[in-house]
Amino acid sequence: MKGFLVALQFLTRIPVKIEGNIEEGDLVNSLYFYPLIGFIIGILLVLVNSLLASFLPLGARSVVLLTIMVFISGGLHLDGFMDTMDGVCSGKDREKSLDIMRDSRVGAFGVLGLVLILLLKLTFLQNLSGQALNSALLVMPLASRWAVVANMPMAPYAREGFGLGKVMVDNAGWKEVLVTLAFTLVISAYSLGFQAVSLFLLLFIFTWFWSVFLKGKIGGLTGDTLGALLEITEVLVLFILLI
Repeated sequence: MKGFLVALQFLTRIPVKIEGNIEEGDLVNSLYFYPLIGFIIGILLVLVNSLLASFLPLGARSVVLLTIMVFISGGLHLDGFMDTMDGVCSGKDREKSLDIMRDSRVGAFGVLGLVLILLLKLTFLQNLSGQALNSALLVMPLASRWAVVANMPMAPYAREGFGLGKVMVDNAGWKEVLVTLAFTLVISAYSLGFQAVSLFLLLFIFTWFWSVFLKGKIGGLTGDTLGALLEITEVLVLFILLI
């Protein structure tokens, strides 16, 4: 139960009360619950979409759904995406790029990236309808949280010193990836059928390329790059299901 609460605290802005200190083992165990948190978010999005379907046209509903997606995470992952865009697009060396990502100020690449990724999500949502939209709303947050877990064993942590992200990246292994994949595939297959297999194969390939790119650019992963991966994966899921 503690691992679930830790995951809920890390992935959402839902207030939770955790008894005692959060140990390293709690952080690692929380990874098993990442897809479950995504599944809960997906159920919420499907319910909201179903409730509003009789009152609002698809375009307006898509704006509401996107707003919920942003606010339920407190914009945390979007912040990581913007920091990552500023760092990796800066053209600087490894250390300077990491410094830029740590800077609380948002640069031009971060702003442009934010605008583009929100436009892509909104456009893709507005071009899905009926059961296809509900399937996408359910699978998208589930798959994106799994991708974060899958990414962790693929590259080292880029920064020196202690950090919560470093604890998880350094200790996450393929056991966590496979266990969470089993849960994620079962839920996704129920909604998408055999298409779920090809979807997660494509996501795994992209996640691997993402880790290779980051190792070459900044030497590995950070909390920001994991948040960026979550956001990019959500767009990829919508894109793949749309085509």
